[in-house]
Amino acid sequence: MRIIITGSASSFKAKSSLIAEATALREAIIMAENLILGKTIIESDSLILVQAVKSKEKIWKIDAILKDILILSNDLQDIGFAWTPREGNRLAQEIAARTSMESLGNQWRFNPHWKLQAL
Repeated sequence: MRIIITGSASSFKAKSSLIAEATALREAIIMAENLILGKTIIESDSLILVQAVKSKEKIWKIDAILKDILILSNDLQDIGFAWTPREGNRLAQEIAARTSMESLGNQWRFNPHWKLQAL
């Protein structure tokens, strides 16, 4: 069972979707570390990124971000990364839609009754 506890919405410029995905993954690791979460699986719809993180493969476009991800994830004992197809994750689509409509704040928490509430 997947449970989304909290999240954040950030706006930044990136030259590619891969850079944006890698930056978001790095932010998720930092959030997990700050919240002192136990077992954590961070999902991404970027198969290339998840494969690179798991295999510690270098991708020159995101090399610096990948190094940060690997260093940060080494500090956490029970963290994993998973690829989830975009069309298979309705909750992530809902979050993205609400973020683009600005109906979520910069930080939010998840209510188990499938309602997202801005903080």
